[in-house]
This record gives sequence, structure tokens and C-alpha cells, in this order.
Amino acid sequence: MIMKKFQYTLLAMILSAGTFLFALTVWPLPKIELGELRGFFTVATAVEALLMGIGIAFVVYVLREHRMAIKSWRGLDWATFVSIAWILISGFPHDSQHLTHGADLRGLVSIEMLFHGSLAIAALVVMWQFVKNLDKK
Repeated sequence: MIMKKFQYTLLAMILSAGTFLFALTVWPLPKIELGELRGFFTVATAVEALLMGIGIAFVVYVLREHRMAIKSWRGLDWATFVSIAWILISGFPHDSQHLTHGADLRGLVSIEMLFHGSLAIAALVVMWQFVKNLDKK
């Protein structure tokens, strides 16, 4: 079990690093408008990339390690699984679009911290409980 956790943690870290580098290349931070906010948005991009890596590793983990349990899933089980994955994965392109399509960057800081941050924490909690319940079966 420890090796499997390490394997999926490593997968999440590799995906996160790749996602972060991809973001800086495809959706670079605006140079002129950011000023002192550059550090904040660099960290926000890194966190969103980490969550995306965790989300993809979650999908791979559940689909590979719980094939038997999945066979008995009903609609709500699938909806919960897909919802967790969507919340974790969608933040990265969502935030990147904010930065490249123009926004009030100072106002975006509070949205990032209050809304996106709390949503990310909630997704991690629900994911943890979902996997914990799967691992019991």
C-alpha cells in the first residue's frame, strides 16, 4: 500500500510540475499589470497546477486500483467521482484564463483566496473521504 501511495504521489508531482511549466509558457503572467502581485499569482498558479496533478492522479488511482468497486457504482457514485475530479482539475485552466483574458487583478486576489482557495480545500476533503471509503471496501 505504501508503494502505491508513493507511486500516485509521484505521478501527482510530475503532472503538477509539468502543468506549472506549461502554464508559464502558454499563459504567461502579464508583465506590466502585475507588479507586486506577480509573486501571489505565481504561487496561485503553482497551487492550481498541484491540484490538477492531484486530480489526475486521483482519477488514475480510482480507475486502476478500484476496478471491482466501480462495477457496482450507480449514478451518484459516478457523479461524485466526476465532480471531485472536475473541481480539482478545472481550477488550473480557469485561473489561467482570468490572467490572460484581462481582469481586475487586485480584485482577483480576494476571489482567489476566498472562493477558489476554499473550493480547493473542500474538493480535497471530499476526495480524501471518497478514497477512504473506497479503500475500506
